[in-house]
Amino acid sequence: YKNFTKVEFANNDDLVIGLIRGYVDAVIGDFYTLAFEARLNNYSKQVRFLPSSVKKIPRYVAFSKKNKGKSIAFENALKFVINTPEYNAIISKYSAL
Repeated sequence: YKNFTKVEFANNDDLVIGLIRGYVDAVIGDFYTLAFEARLNNYSKQVRFLPSSVKKIPRYVAFSKKNKGKSIAFENALKFVINTPEYNAIISKYSAL
């Protein structure tokens, strides 16, 4: 969009600080990462997230094709962890930011 200028920051912490200090008007990034940085720096009350994301981006874990056994073991462990109360507690904690 012609009325926006892209500004790059070195890391997510600087990105949130840049937003709070008015160096940029808006930032685009991973919700959980930005919310965590805002909360970590006590900026949660100064940051407003739009109710829907710009784009849904799935997250993946990549393995070398040489490590098929490790990838299968990781997948099975991940499926197990996702179904635990601890996982749901973590997701609930960070989703409520």
